Amino acid sequence: PPPPPPPPPPPLFFSTPNPQTPILSGLVGSEMCIRDRYISEELEISFDDLSLQDESNHQRIIAQINMKIHDKVISFSPEKRKYFTRGQVTSETDIEATFLRDIYINIGEQLDDGSWTFRVQFNYLIKWIWFSVLLMILGILIRSRAMV
Repeated sequence: PPPPPPPPPPPLFFSTPNPQTPILSGLVGSEMCIRDRYISEELEISFDDLSLQDESNHQRIIAQINMKIHDKVISFSPEKRKYFTRGQVTSETDIEATFLRDIYINIGEQLDDGSWTFRVQFNYLIKWIWFSVLLMILGILIRSRAMV
């Protein structure tokens, strides 16, 4: 008999409440090869290309990743850098920031089979933290002015 089909991928968005998942943040780790796609009900991620660029003091590995969320396509280009002087390797996260949600994509390590690891993180209402600080400062200024 043929082997059973693989299970569907877990949803990346929290369309159903999960008591083990924080409400305002989501973190997903994945392994993908070039031209792989990850598809769920609300989201599609595709690892389209990988390029190597030489700079004056480092090499850059740049991943081209497209994410489709509710018919909107967002392009990401996270990087892995290796500096010549000390051999230090760093990861450069690509961020899509909006007023209600920030999406972070980071490229990890290359595995033995040629695939790469990725980390995708969704943070909600981050801009509201900064807005609330400004609102508190405004309140302090208004209150201090009223006391004078």
